[in-house]
Amino acid sequence: MSELGDLVEYTSNVPSGYITKALDLTRTLALTTTVTPQFTLPLATISSIITVAQNNQDSAFSALKTISNTANVTSLFNAAVNAQATLNYYSLLQEQATQTSLATETSFISKVAQASAVMNKVVYETPFYGGNPPNISSNGALVAIFLIFCILHLILGIFYRQTWFLVCWVIGLFLEVIGYIGRVLSSRDIMGLGPYIMQSTCITIAPTLMMAGIYYIVGQVTVIYGQQYSLLKATRYSKIFIFCDVVSFLTQSAGGGLAATASNGEMGRHLLLAGLAFQTVSMVFFQFLWFYLIINIFKAWRSDRVPPFNPEYLHIRERGVLPYFIVSVSIAVMLIFVRSIYRLAELAEGWDSKLTIDERYFMVLEALMIVLATFCMTVLHPGLAYGRNANLVVKNQTATTQEDAPYIYPTNKDYDYYGRKFL
Repeated sequence: MSELGDLVEYTSNVPSGYITKALDLTRTLALTTTVTPQFTLPLATISSIITVAQNNQDSAFSALKTISNTANVTSLFNAAVNAQATLNYYSLLQEQATQTSLATETSFISKVAQASAVMNKVVYETPFYGGNPPNISSNGALVAIFLIFCILHLILGIFYRQTWFLVCWVIGLFLEVIGYIGRVLSSRDIMGLGPYIMQSTCITIAPTLMMAGIYYIVGQVTVIYGQQYSLLKATRYSKIFIFCDVVSFLTQSAGGGLAATASNGEMGRHLLLAGLAFQTVSMVFFQFLWFYLIINIFKAWRSDRVPPFNPEYLHIRERGVLPYFIVSVSIAVMLIFVRSIYRLAELAEGWDSKLTIDERYFMVLEALMIVLATFCMTVLHPGLAYGRNANLVVKNQTATTQEDAPYIYPTNKDYDYYGRKFL
């Protein structure tokens, strides 16, 4: 094949990134290296390479006539384009090698150099996102949405003095903004490594920081109602799960960086997968403890006209927002959990899976889940539930007097209200 005409009929089923790649065969590229006038490759070797490339291209075109699956069509289309780039370069080398006139041979130098640059670009550069550029409108809208949420959390966190939650969620939302800016930039340059790293790393690790903020809430709810309803002591929630989050965060950060490089792409994917799997398992354990706590609180509220809740934080419970806040936290955790399951499945299937390259899955199972979770934690912010002057300190509770014990918390700090030993 000497022209692109034979490829045109297959472009309707090929992602635009690969069509752009094919068009690179016709472009003049700026040469960044000095061209050497000596090409020492033997003529027999050049002829052999041309024969192999031609056979590969013929095989690709034969298969394209019988295959309709989009993924297979894309792969074969890409193989035909790569073969054409190889043919263009080595055909010029062959023609130069057969020249007897030094002047004529020298005139081929710039042509060969240009063909070499095109071949290197076409063969060795692969478009990200499976060749499907991210939608600029939807990703641009998400930049604006997460930026608004970020500003709101900054204001609410400062006003209500929720320092830990503020830090975790503002940083997490800021990473979401950076990540979706990366996707907007990728929509204009699907080959760009920088924007791809921005989106793959930031969007992946941002929910880890959001969960770190939520993990602290379970300790706060424990002390508001009473430690007797919990399986763990109040301070242990943040210690255990924030440690898990740090491990997950570091693993995913390292994986995100490696995944964007050609040489360590698979290693990076495995690290990302390990970090997400660890985060997902820790979230399962957290949800068990969280729902155990709130179910016990609900049972106590239903069974006693005056439930034995911690009187120190009666002023928080009297605000009336706390039950709705607990429901909101539960919904947010489940939404982030669904998102984590999606990312696990996506990475397990590989970079070329349908879950990875079809942006519709990403928009519903990643973007929408995090937007809804953020909406829950903004509309029912911890500060709105506790109040500005809550003076809420997460600490292990112990009874101060014998009279308090049956109604508030255990006399022995190692046992709960029902006589069960804390974990």
